[in-house]
Amino acid sequence: MKIAQLAKAGLFPAELESLGRLGYGLHAGAYWHKDFPFFSKSTGMSCPEIAAGFESAAGKQWNQQVGANAALFDAAVESLIASRTPKDKVALAMAISQLKTETAVGIVDFTSGPVPNCATTGLVGVQWVKSKSGPWEFDLPIVSNADHPFVQLTGQMTPYKIGG
Repeated sequence: MKIAQLAKAGLFPAELESLGRLGYGLHAGAYWHKDFPFFSKSTGMSCPEIAAGFESAAGKQWNQQVGANAALFDAAVESLIASRTPKDKVALAMAISQLKTETAVGIVDFTSGPVPNCATTGLVGVQWVKSKSGPWEFDLPIVSNADHPFVQLTGQMTPYKIGG
């Protein structure tokens, strides 16, 4: 039996490229994916548009942090608007503690916990596979959505085999 636990690994295509054939088939958790059905409230862009914009501007394959950064920006803008006085630190802190808004990672809700002033978002299971087309070596289909049922699966989970 071979088991791989990716903790902090597998976020960026370059990590998998450095593994070469050993990277094909590795599983990971994803906190954002280009195929998420959500929108960035502050930009009006869909997740596929955010990913495409990054790839066009950076000349690199999208990665999870692109959408997470968009979500942080969404939450920041909504908090500043809700505070009504963005230079007032107390008002801003109160606005964040009461924030519930749509972002690129889905709904961010600081009002429902699990503890005060904390918001959680869902994860999906992904699997790095050899790309069948396009400019990138790897593709990253969504193979599990148990924690994020609003997200559609884009691939089928397969067992890891060395070399894909």
